[in-house]
Amino acid sequence: MIFLLLSTCFALWMVPDSINKWAQAFRDAFSFRSSHYFVSYLSMTSAQLSGLDIREVARPAYIEIPRSLVEVVVYWNMPMHYWLKTYIFKTARNWLGIFWAILFTYSMSSLFHGINFQLAAVLLSLGFYTYVEHSLRVKLASVFDACVLARPCPEKCHHQYKSKYRKS
Repeated sequence: MIFLLLSTCFALWMVPDSINKWAQAFRDAFSFRSSHYFVSYLSMTSAQLSGLDIREVARPAYIEIPRSLVEVVVYWNMPMHYWLKTYIFKTARNWLGIFWAILFTYSMSSLFHGINFQLAAVLLSLGFYTYVEHSLRVKLASVFDACVLARPCPEKCHHQYKSKYRKS
């Protein structure tokens, strides 16, 4: 209920329309994310009441304060991420390579959302940005021998410099 109140009431009340356009954009984005969290918790509760074993749909803390853009994508909708990764990405990776498999997966996600140019542009650019970030982090982890990958390293990783960041 907190996320419902945040998305519909408090976000609009805390940041008025008279403030600059960047604060308004943040307010609108925060309101959208809060409504998504409410729907995620509502769907998780409905699924559990119907007998399905769904423990989490979204993790707001990992989305609001992410380690990387990859975490935002993973924790936005965890069951859908698992399905897309298992049935779309891993299948396409064998034929297309990682970069094209990522773009293909985001293309499929945009088709599942409905044919909307703005959403497709956001999802495809998100796919491109996550690939670039992942590639950069892999190179940095190799050069500096540090745990700076997009996802946290396991506790017994081979890097010399360990991360003190939260484990998922």
